[in-house]
Amino acid sequence: MIAIYKDPIQPMETRIAALQALSQTQHPDAIKILHDFMYQSVGVNYALLTATANSLISNQRPEDIIAMINGVASAQKKFLKHSY
Repeated sequence: MIAIYKDPIQPMETRIAALQALSQTQHPDAIKILHDFMYQSVGVNYALLTATANSLISNQRPEDIIAMINGVASAQKKFLKHSY
């Protein structure tokens, strides 16, 4: 599931389905992957970024909320940097 989630060649629907499965497991490795994605804002893919953020906030753990906020802020900075 992690490999599918991280694979930019996979269709977005497939990656989001993998994300949802990872999020439901609540496994520490799966959650770490979600945090890492948010922190790095990998590729600034907004569909996947939004789906990841929604998965993190559904858990309502403070560290997940912080990862979501930091990821969105990082993505916004990258977007603004490339917009001008």
